Amino acid sequence: AEPAEAPPKRLNAIEEIGRAAATLGRDMRTQIVFIGETASALGYAFTHPHRVRWKDVWYTCEQVGANALPIVALISFLLGVILAFQAAVPMRQFGAEIFVADLVGLSILRELGPLMTAILLAGRSGAAFAAEIGTMKV
Repeated sequence: AEPAEAPPKRLNAIEEIGRAAATLGRDMRTQIVFIGETASALGYAFTHPHRVRWKDVWYTCEQVGANALPIVALISFLLGVILAFQAAVPMRQFGAEIFVADLVGLSILRELGPLMTAILLAGRSGAAFAAEIGTMKV
């Protein structure tokens, strides 16, 4: 029989805090570098507009934004219906059924709408770009 593996060494609290801080610092540096590279590329695009392929820029904007509108609208509508059904019963207990529409409208507009839009756009656009890249020839 093979010898049993030794249990993983447990780090003490100070060592764990140090590793977490190092990871956080590395992640922050990566984000700052990304923002800097993006700002540099935008600055270059604005100072050399003839070098930018504007047709591709507008095509990408259309793919990410306008073409995603139907799915975002559908999911937002369905989320509003679910929220209305879930809120109607407790609000009936307090005689506040009349405010269900206000609750749904404000919650979708202020909180859930931007959140759902961001999630759906990220997922849909990422999948669309991956599919487009997958169909390209080398």
